[in-house]
Amino acid sequence: MSIDPRTPVLVGQGQVVNRIASLNDAREPAQLIADAIRLATTDANLTELPEINALHIVRLLSWKYSNPAFTVASILGIKTQKYGITPHGGNMPQLLVNKLALEIQRGELDIAIVAGGEASNSRARAHRENATLNWSESDAYTPTANTIIDDAAMSNDAEIARKIVLPIQIYPMFESAIRANAGRD
Repeated sequence: MSIDPRTPVLVGQGQVVNRIASLNDAREPAQLIADAIRLATTDANLTELPEINALHIVRLLSWKYSNPAFTVASILGIKTQKYGITPHGGNMPQLLVNKLALEIQRGELDIAIVAGGEASNSRARAHRENATLNWSESDAYTPTANTIIDDAAMSNDAEIARKIVLPIQIYPMFESAIRANAGRD
């Protein structure tokens, strides 16, 4: 039995952890993501990144970029046809992988990169030390990122209006609903 040539395959993965001794060691999320992509390239036994069709980033909490995928691509010195970002939500990494896998199966993409990264510890430390992080800022030449997976956002308008947006607010509601449905008090 032969395998469909459009079967999506993960060919490389990379992870970077930036534990800092001081704020001088703090690295911004886009740089950490770029380094993780370089590690994934090595993991895939490639000497350089091939031409990619899409670079999609899971939305960051620790730093605001207008288009983090474009910022990462700039650091890597690459261009791609699609730069995307997800809404916030813990379900976004898997939904993004699923979406891109379907696009590969349909022949809409050949190679896509899914990435994410945070530097919350460094940002919190800078706040505690009343320091400014000199990380990348978007400029007038940064193209707008395409928001992807709009229909799968974790919070709807009614929840947002009531400020029910964090997992510590949402998961207890799930638990209460499951308990009520099972007839437990």
